[in-house]
Amino acid sequence: MKKFAIFILLIFMVGCGSNGGDNDTVNILNIRDIQSDPFAFTGELTINGIVTDFYESDTTIFRLKDTVEMMVCLQLDCDTFRLPVRYIGGGELPQVADEINITGRWSNIDEVVIFDATNIEVKRNIMPVIERGTR
Repeated sequence: MKKFAIFILLIFMVGCGSNGGDNDTVNILNIRDIQSDPFAFTGELTINGIVTDFYESDTTIFRLKDTVEMMVCLQLDCDTFRLPVRYIGGGELPQVADEINITGRWSNIDEVVIFDATNIEVKRNIMPVIERGTR
């Protein structure tokens, strides 16, 4: 009976995705997760999206579109919500059509909500997918 209980416990741990006590797992949000109420998410966040364009007046500010919406639309200028992001990390900026994960916090510029990114991780560039017009 004791072996059976241990077996069931092991199955439960594997089924629940136990990570052996490692609490450093990052939950990555999508643009559509945060667009209706960005301030419902507080503290340091990681958000995934596609870079659509840069502000002409400040090239450290760009906009992100939801990755899933982007893959459905296959155009950078679809009429969907785009999150303004200011990169304050000081490293290399992403390129248009890069799928990225950004880490940072909410901020305001002249009463406009903006995400201040301290870290950018480029996952891939989807421009070839857009040009082919296929997913």
